Amino acid sequence: MFVILIRSSGVHEWFTRTRARTGCSLFSSISFLDFHFISAFVTVNPLPLALSQETMVSVLKIVSFNTYLISKRYNNNHETFSGVRALKIREVLEGNDLCFFQEVWGAGLPELLRDVTAHVTPPLRTPWLVFGNGLLAETINTAYLHIMKTGGLYDFSTPSMICRYRKKHTFTKSRSKSRKGVEATLWDVPQWGEGKKLLVFNTHLDPWSVSNRRHQVGEILEFFRDTLQTIDERSNGTHDWSNTGVIALGDFNIKADSAEYEETLMSNQGWIDYFQDELGQTYATDNSLANYPEDCGRIDYIFGVERYGTSHRFLPLKAVSRSIRKEPVGEESSDHYALLLDLLPA
Repeated sequence: MFVILIRSSGVHEWFTRTRARTGCSLFSSISFLDFHFISAFVTVNPLPLALSQETMVSVLKIVSFNTYLISKRYNNNHETFSGVRALKIREVLEGNDLCFFQEVWGAGLPELLRDVTAHVTPPLRTPWLVFGNGLLAETINTAYLHIMKTGGLYDFSTPSMICRYRKKHTFTKSRSKSRKGVEATLWDVPQWGEGKKLLVFNTHLDPWSVSNRRHQVGEILEFFRDTLQTIDERSNGTHDWSNTGVIALGDFNIKADSAEYEETLMSNQGWIDYFQDELGQTYATDNSLANYPEDCGRIDYIFGVERYGTSHRFLPLKAVSRSIRKEPVGEESSDHYALLLDLLPA
């Protein structure tokens, strides 16, 4: 469609006289406003098509959050008001596309899940909510998730985010018997345009044991390799990794800028810490639920992964916005603060 803007009153008068004399339908399309438009439809590609793909792209809003929803019988605080906190934790879902939680052990699950309509939860992880909010529900839900070997890992997604692949690995070595591990999920990302995907690794490592964490990071890397191989095999080698972004996130229990951080995490080539120059703590000294001040620091992460060896190069991603979601002292929903990240293809 061509559009001609007519500003001259003299030209306008000429078009008016010509329309009256000829009765041409083209001239009958002219308006009598100060700016006049003539439109003629032609079989050419309009200019906006060149921009259509770009205008379709929007940010993907991601959350990583250790929720501390643990049964009081396993909790040093003995009472953390998990039901009340779960209702506050739900607030982080609003406006976000993918929310990855750690330490969803069973406490507070009725409050966390009931009437959640804007988000979808993983299959086979909606326990016995029929028992209500009391100790019986907490006991059954905790046992259920333990039997399911979730390792406290949980996720919420908006309905447009279709999960195409899901697999969990339980660590072979862990200080607790909570079946910690890492879970891989592959998502369609309609916000980024047709064919774009995101592969996410959600994890929670042991506290208080450097050797265990190093062993667990090694298992994550092996699981990472196996996941790529499985997806390649299932697609008969046709999966487009150049259109697939990859991130790893969760509670790593490793302080930023420590020797362990450099040796265990940043030594992984192709990994980018999206919060690397962020000075805030995620397990913070000013959080009233944090019981171990000596462990406080930035210990929760979202890493971008650009490549795996020479065999796989992934869709480059850029952080458009990021923040640590701090809460007022005495009103915290967890002993950790959530990480909020907005991502776009680079």
